[in-house]
Amino acid sequence: MKYNYPHPGFSSRLVSLFLAVFLLASCGTIAVHNTRGNAFRKTLAAMDWGTDTCYVYGHKTPDADAACSSLAYAQLMRSLGYNCVAKLSSPSNNETRYISGVFDFKLPAVKSSVAPGTRLIATDHEEYSQGVDGARQGRILQIIDHHMEDDMASADVAFIRRETVGATCTVVWELFQEAAVPVDDLTARILLAGLLSDTDNLAKSNTTRADSLAWQALTAQLNLSPERVAGIRKGMVDALTNYDGMSDYEIFVSDYKDYEMSGTAVGIGCVEWIDYAHMEPFLDRMLAVMPEVMARKGRERLFLMATRYAPSPDPASGKVVAEGTYILYCGEGARQMAELAAGQSLREGICYSGHRLGRKTDVVPLFTAFLGSR
Repeated sequence: MKYNYPHPGFSSRLVSLFLAVFLLASCGTIAVHNTRGNAFRKTLAAMDWGTDTCYVYGHKTPDADAACSSLAYAQLMRSLGYNCVAKLSSPSNNETRYISGVFDFKLPAVKSSVAPGTRLIATDHEEYSQGVDGARQGRILQIIDHHMEDDMASADVAFIRRETVGATCTVVWELFQEAAVPVDDLTARILLAGLLSDTDNLAKSNTTRADSLAWQALTAQLNLSPERVAGIRKGMVDALTNYDGMSDYEIFVSDYKDYEMSGTAVGIGCVEWIDYAHMEPFLDRMLAVMPEVMARKGRERLFLMATRYAPSPDPASGKVVAEGTYILYCGEGARQMAELAAGQSLREGICYSGHRLGRKTDVVPLFTAFLGSR
């Protein structure tokens, strides 16, 4: 390991002090990782794995973080000697299919339901409403997540790793480090794909230092420059906002999650819309399809978060930047909840916030607290 010494004008005593502090800090970090890693391995060894395959699932309507965290975590479990295979509960979105092609990895096969007693590991979710069909009758061995605690997280789950970071793939990367399992280049590409998606290449407000550290390590391993990564991310956004050939219902549910909040069935979709010149007609289409989504999903209150993009201040860059978030609402009592999050309605069914709102960080906690206080 090479060290960068202080400026030559510093005394040798200060140099020695600097190195001592650095080495002590490094040893402390290593010790913490070793302690966590040993405890992690012991917990895994004590689990009732059975003899059948354990399936690793992200949430329904999987985005890149859900699909990639399940893939990478299944690989970690196999590296430690456990028979785990990643699956998707429903087909992935355009962004995930795009990045799997760019980074040359195969997405998990779709297995939409599981039999009672099937052993499961959940990544990027901990709500049964977002789990694979049959999860309630399955055996949840582990949860790896970056959301709030929910009904899947019971005392029967042997291991739960929950961190309020930008991406579940960051948590999985940390577990590789703690378990002292090398991240091969294929797994590095998978982890980076999920990290880029859920943090918008570290641009989202929920991005943490842990996400940045994982990003730095993975891009360095793959020898990707920041400019190259930015170009890859732009391609992901372009794919995510390409709705060609999709019905309005398919667009609405392309990034959609069900929630049970204090006995109320809530649904929240998210879409990205770059064609800013035609934003209003698009919002009208989404409003028109909401009753159908409510009926098919069995929701009492339904919301859609639509991120509005505008051209970058630097036209030569060809990039777009997120300007704010529309919240569309449908169902009795939904207007009050939407206006709590985004302000007074622009017109019936639509609110707008000049800030980019996050489903996980902003809207779900606010809605949960509101419904819980009634």
